[in-house]
Amino acid sequence: MLTLVLAIVPLWSPCMNTPRRFLILSILGAAAFAAIFGAFPGIARSQTTSTAATDPVGFLSIALPANSDTFVSIPFTRPVEFTGSVGSVTTTGTAPNTVGTITFSGTPGLTQGAFAPLSSTAPNDGHKSYYAIIGPKNVALTSTLAVANNSTSVTASTAWPGDLAVGDTVTITGSANGATTPAVNYTFTVAALPTTTTLTLDRAYPGNTDSALAATYNHSPSEGRFYTVTTNDSGSLTLSLNGDSLDNVTTGTQVSVIPYWTFGTVFPATDVNVSFLASTGPQFHNRGTRFLIPDLSAVGIRLPPTLIYYFYNGYWRLENDPVTTNIHEDDALLPNTYFIARNVSSPSVAASPLTLTSTGTVLMNRISTPLQAQSNTRQDNSVAIPRPAAVTLNDLGLITSPNAFVASTGTTWKTRGDQLLVFDNSSIKIDKGESATYYYYNNAWRQDGDPTGSDVGATAIIQPATGIKIRKAAVNGTAPATPFWQNARNYLN
Repeated sequence: MLTLVLAIVPLWSPCMNTPRRFLILSILGAAAFAAIFGAFPGIARSQTTSTAATDPVGFLSIALPANSDTFVSIPFTRPVEFTGSVGSVTTTGTAPNTVGTITFSGTPGLTQGAFAPLSSTAPNDGHKSYYAIIGPKNVALTSTLAVANNSTSVTASTAWPGDLAVGDTVTITGSANGATTPAVNYTFTVAALPTTTTLTLDRAYPGNTDSALAATYNHSPSEGRFYTVTTNDSGSLTLSLNGDSLDNVTTGTQVSVIPYWTFGTVFPATDVNVSFLASTGPQFHNRGTRFLIPDLSAVGIRLPPTLIYYFYNGYWRLENDPVTTNIHEDDALLPNTYFIARNVSSPSVAASPLTLTSTGTVLMNRISTPLQAQSNTRQDNSVAIPRPAAVTLNDLGLITSPNAFVASTGTTWKTRGDQLLVFDNSSIKIDKGESATYYYYNNAWRQDGDPTGSDVGATAIIQPATGIKIRKAAVNGTAPATPFWQNARNYLN
């Protein structure tokens, strides 16, 4: 069972001189999570002259059974250390070695080199490496909107802006159903644009039926993409783009800098015998808990892990590192992929049930994940959703993200497009395979092996803090440009 506690923390108000208050929500399961979040649709994120509020924070407990593999992802981020507004961007170099520079508006006053990565082999788990995540750019709509309670259709008083697109977000300022005040902001993803003055939301509008509502939209095709920071000066960041480009990041876009999770921060030495078991030596037969990192660059399917970590003599070590004394406390864990916790007995360490308690900040932005496809062969993408809420297949955003997920043309294997593979962490097994496979056909999600061919988009659930695989179908001819899967939050809307 996953147990989540969410804390939403309004900060001290300097004008009212009131103490900070804490609201703690105990949540068991996805349905309760959604219901309780829905009761607080107007939680503020912005800062004014009198009040301020943080993004939600919380913790989630993840069971790591003995003698089993568990697919684990971190459902929170570490605290944001800087947020700024883009003044200009440049991209230099050629793929895959492109480099980006983001220069911020105003005078951010950054410390030279503050976000440069430090050595991952030094015995100091306080070291950090950082990524910059591209945030939203909200623009006020000049037209007003009309929408009905429990409807997914929205009508505008004038034509939509030319750059509004499927996958963008629209925030509508309305009021809670059955109430006239206070104003509430509801954020949705655009699922379709049937006409120049109507759009279809990704889910039903929960507020009052009303017209002449104000709204903003966010057209940021790069929102949620993240890049490792290689250095910074007082007003800019230098980023490793790995072949990508900043061409679609425009002036006024928000960018945040966040430290990566590392083995030393997720599994500190103080958690030995709680979330992991220490090894009694560097040799394989002396291993305790091992953590397996998927191979994100190899071609094909059912790929073996590329890195294996273990804890020995006070620090995290890397299997097959020729220098066995090297420290790997600060090796980064990417926010949009998973790792496998292998809690299995060895000749010198007996496995026992463990629990990982993950704490951190709830991601409010979209997150974008590149999905690789190959010519003439299928390709596995080992991915995760860094969010503390369970999601349905319809909530994933795979279908609304341009070119991210190729639909099937039929229900047979010969007509199969891309596939989504999920894993059952309650199943006690080493080297476990997928527990279910899904594909998209005739405008609906279907489960492989279901003789009825039912639409499972609203009923199939992916639990938080786990991992999934997106198996891209083989491409005839040259592989296309890398599509990005954009996932929007399904909470606080």
